[in-house]
Amino acid sequence: MSPAEFGISWASFLEGDWFRLLSFMFVHVRGEHLITNLVALILVGVMAHELGFSSAKILGVFFSVSILSILPLLLLTPAQFVGASASIYGLLGAGVVELRRRGILPLTLLGLLTLVILASSGADIATLSLLAATLMLAAHTIALFLGAIYQIETSKSRP
Repeated sequence: MSPAEFGISWASFLEGDWFRLLSFMFVHVRGEHLITNLVALILVGVMAHELGFSSAKILGVFFSVSILSILPLLLLTPAQFVGASASIYGLLGAGVVELRRRGILPLTLLGLLTLVILASSGADIATLSLLAATLMLAAHTIALFLGAIYQIETSKSRP
């Protein structure tokens, strides 16, 4: 059985394999994919912790953003999705909003950060088909914005 068999696709979702909405985040196709996601998760997780995000908030962003960012893509393509990168981008989006809220992140740095994020996907994009690369970029972008929205909505009651 290959790791991709535990990923999620629209067909597997319709067949009743709803568990894949959670399992796909923990499945990686190659060792490099797993290592890259682990390093990024550690770095973004440390950032979230230093910003004072609770464990509940980190888990909330991790799971909700990953699931919500993948659903539109499942409707658009028969492709199978694996990996935790959408969750990582969601946490990054929440962190950027919190930094901006505290006045730490100037808008010019926010623009630069966005370019770096897009460029960081370049190595994977170079090895993928055009469709797969486009879908990956779409999932990451959707997740980044969902994480930002999550942070905006959950911090409305805070001063």
